[in-house]
Amino acid sequence: MLSLYTNFNLKTVIFHITVLLFVLTPQFLNATIITGRFIDCKTGNGLIAATWTGSNSVIGSTDLYGNFIFDGYAGYVITILVSGDFHPTYTVTQEDVRNGSFTHCINLPPPTPPPTQPPTQPPPPQVEKAKSLAVGKNADGRQEVFYIGTDNAIWHKWQVVQNGGWSEKRQLDPAAKSLAVGKNADGRQEVFYIGTDNAIWHRWQLTPNGFWSGADQLDPAAKSLAVEENADGRQEVFYIGTDDAIWHRWQLKPSGSWSGADQLAPAAKSLAVGKNADGRLVIFYIGTDNVIWYRSQMQDNSWWYAIKF
Repeated sequence: MLSLYTNFNLKTVIFHITVLLFVLTPQFLNATIITGRFIDCKTGNGLIAATWTGSNSVIGSTDLYGNFIFDGYAGYVITILVSGDFHPTYTVTQEDVRNGSFTHCINLPPPTPPPTQPPTQPPPPQVEKAKSLAVGKNADGRQEVFYIGTDNAIWHKWQVVQNGGWSEKRQLDPAAKSLAVGKNADGRQEVFYIGTDNAIWHRWQLTPNGFWSGADQLDPAAKSLAVEENADGRQEVFYIGTDDAIWHRWQLKPSGSWSGADQLAPAAKSLAVGKNADGRLVIFYIGTDNVIWYRSQMQDNSWWYAIKF
């Protein structure tokens, strides 16, 4: 029994000596209180926002001046968690241990710029969109543009001065399918258009360069139209009716009232109007046979028979 007990105590003693030797290694025996300070190499300011970790554990953060007091030894490695992924390290030197303090500067990376916002783009300029248009000219030479917008309304803009800039748009009629512009002998513009009801309507300037009349119906049914001025200044309107025939109406006197409808051709798909050098009007049209035909005025304003082009 005595021999067994002796052996047990011997093992216990050996175990305790081993543990003591492990704990009292030189680096632990040489640990001392050290005051460290990390500063920005560029400004000299203490890194008061930094957190330090040591060789063995997290050891805290700096005070208001960037100082930190810790138990360290030569070879003790400190990692400074400055910001983001920037984690520089510092190894405590023997001189730091002798002095009981050290100051070490760190070259900080440039600050991350704030996310840039894309430059604010000015709103795109307002542009006019249209289905069809025609151009007229005022008595004083200023141009005026008439167009059917994507909202089916008739709008117009005019030059503010001759050869100059343009006015804001104004609505002339709330609904139309096609339009043409003519001019009276006294210089007043006149707009002819087919409404969404298929009727031909017209509006005219009340005075040269002036305001516009209300809408007046010229014919109850049409598919397309064109307008031209006679040699004596009387306007004449040509149109394909819903019966596919070509019809025309003319002013009874310059700038005056209108005639009744008269048929020029029994069937057509499209038409255009021209004028000879002597002032006689000529109509060109595509018949339902797809052939181009034309008819011209005689000197007495009557019409010559149709001829294939």
